[in-house]
Amino acid sequence: MAININIDASSKQNKLVAGTNITIDETNPLVPIISASDEAKLDTIAELQAYSGSFESVTVSDLTRGGTFIYQSTGFVHDGGVVFTATGKGSGFWVRQRESNQVNVEWFGLDLTGLVDETNALAAINTKYNDILFPYGVLNASFNNNKSNMRYESRNGFILASKAPAGGVVHLAIGKGPSDADWLPGDTVNIVENVRWVGTLITTSRVGSYYCRGLYFDDIQVIDGAYLGVPTTPRGVHFHYGSQLISCKSIQSVAGVAGDYAVGINGSSSVNAFTGIERTEDIYIDQIIGDSVEIGLLLNKVSKVNIGTVDIRTWGGVSNVFNGAVMVGCVDSHIGILNVNSSQNLGTTNAGVYIGAANRFTIGQIKSINNKHEGVTLVNTWTDSYYTVATPNKQLRLGQVVAEGNLKSGIKIQGSVIADSFISINNNYATDANAANIFFSAASDCEIGKVKVIDDGKTSNALTILNSTNITVTKAEIDNAGVFGVYIPNSTYIKFHTLKVNGATNNLRYDTNTDNLYIGTFQSSGATTRDIANVSGTNVSIGFKGGVIWFQEPFADVGFVKLNQQYASTAPTSLVHRKGHVYLNGNPSSAGFVGWVCTASGTPGTWKTFGVIS
Repeated sequence: MAININIDASSKQNKLVAGTNITIDETNPLVPIISASDEAKLDTIAELQAYSGSFESVTVSDLTRGGTFIYQSTGFVHDGGVVFTATGKGSGFWVRQRESNQVNVEWFGLDLTGLVDETNALAAINTKYNDILFPYGVLNASFNNNKSNMRYESRNGFILASKAPAGGVVHLAIGKGPSDADWLPGDTVNIVENVRWVGTLITTSRVGSYYCRGLYFDDIQVIDGAYLGVPTTPRGVHFHYGSQLISCKSIQSVAGVAGDYAVGINGSSSVNAFTGIERTEDIYIDQIIGDSVEIGLLLNKVSKVNIGTVDIRTWGGVSNVFNGAVMVGCVDSHIGILNVNSSQNLGTTNAGVYIGAANRFTIGQIKSINNKHEGVTLVNTWTDSYYTVATPNKQLRLGQVVAEGNLKSGIKIQGSVIADSFISINNNYATDANAANIFFSAASDCEIGKVKVIDDGKTSNALTILNSTNITVTKAEIDNAGVFGVYIPNSTYIKFHTLKVNGATNNLRYDTNTDNLYIGTFQSSGATTRDIANVSGTNVSIGFKGGVIWFQEPFADVGFVKLNQQYASTAPTSLVHRKGHVYLNGNPSSAGFVGWVCTASGTPGTWKTFGVIS
């Protein structure tokens, strides 16, 4: 059997064209089309450019810049990596033969020791090519991309570092729109689309984006560049206004500059934060590990952000995080697990975890420990007047929330929340007069499944509900508190289905203007002064449906019971009392009576004796 192949036998470029017939026997089908004598072999790119011989195919053996090149007389432009001027031939170009559209930055002679600033050289490559490979080494460059349909690939631990002021940037998808500082009326909006980084992006610079659609990473590592001889501090990851459709498997990030954050995802500061091209949304990240000077994780005016796990911790053993995680204005978003450890710097608004103005925002588990301020703060207020979409704290849903070893309140609620459980352990708030292990302050419409407080240090209140309304707790267990186990001043419609308190000065205390306090079953033990204390509570309605259980003599000072009633030796002669109030006789005797009951409200009201003692 014979195969006819038509080729131009005189061609040195191995083109199959109409022309001479060649017969290849099937027993020896692999006949070389070009022999070694048909091309030149050189050592360097300089020799390639200087070559003046007749061959039109040249192989350069240089390990980083070498390859096979074909001579072309016209139609190309010298770029120093893929196309070189054929100066030795007097005109024309040497064109690198590639297996794909990808270009390697080594081909262009970029320095990979980190000693030379290659910002301009990298920009030139990026302008011309859409698929760029970064091999092993350290490339000193600050980088901005405003082109769509780009692909970048890093291999073998490549590091993109920058000696530029403040650490430089790696902006892989930066468009242009109204929120830009240099935006002028009449400017054209540019949305950068479909940009991908394959492999791990390791950098000392800030990684960022804005006005983009479709930005995909495998992994990101922002590192401190000091040990690389790059004297700049890292600045974290920042997906800014108008960033949409971003995905990343993992981010490990450090922000070493005050005002930056390990990972920041935020929308526009304008009225268009949740509309049009200004929206920041559809962000998907499997894992975040962050260390930061000021904020570990920032979510601000975003929608449809989904993060698997977040771990915010100290950096190299140095306690230097102001806020572990700040999430304000999150709509239709979710975090699986959020852990914050050792946010150390103090500040009046700082917290391990801070959540405000949420709408359909869920977090499966929060753990905030060893912070020098509040462990977890949930607030209603938000001063940004541009926030117009989400009703503050509407449908903020949390799973288990754990606060331990923080120096102010463990969990502070100043808004609305639905949570499976609050667990607060040994939070030390001696320097904050208003703090508590769990502190509802001007909160409303909260539903908490289980509350558990353990305070071995017995520093102050375990659970405080102040100026709040419509708070429901299914089951609360309080173990040890310095002053009050449960303290409820000036609050209404407070409900505990089951309440167990042990070891406080007063296990339960409610004060003035506390109304409609409902406790299904109350169990008290170990109170050092009172199981239940009503202090000036003249407008109190309290119900115990399932019963009251205490384990100390109610007539002794320790464990003395005050429950919508007082112990006295005579009927009241002052203060306002309501019909139905009861005073028990604190000094009963045979043939005496049990106490006094108010039969008409007033000051002090009308009182009658009841309960003859036989």
